[in-house]
Amino acid sequence: MAPARSLAQTTGVCPVSLAPDLLEILVCPKCKGPLEYRTTPPSPAPREELVCKACRLIYGVEDDIPIMLIDEARHF
Repeated sequence: MAPARSLAQTTGVCPVSLAPDLLEILVCPKCKGPLEYRTTPPSPAPREELVCKACRLIYGVEDDIPIMLIDEARHF
């Protein structure tokens, strides 16, 4: 697996810990649809998540590992 790449630190931009190659192939485990990668501002710590708009589920990312379990996802 390729090492995680990160964007250069600039004001208002959070580093991407997931490899772009991985983000291209990840799909929602429930509907197999596309996922949107989101980050929150770093206060107190940035949070990464993958969002399925079709299923209205949010999959968390912990320690640079996407948690792609339907039972662990949050609804929105």
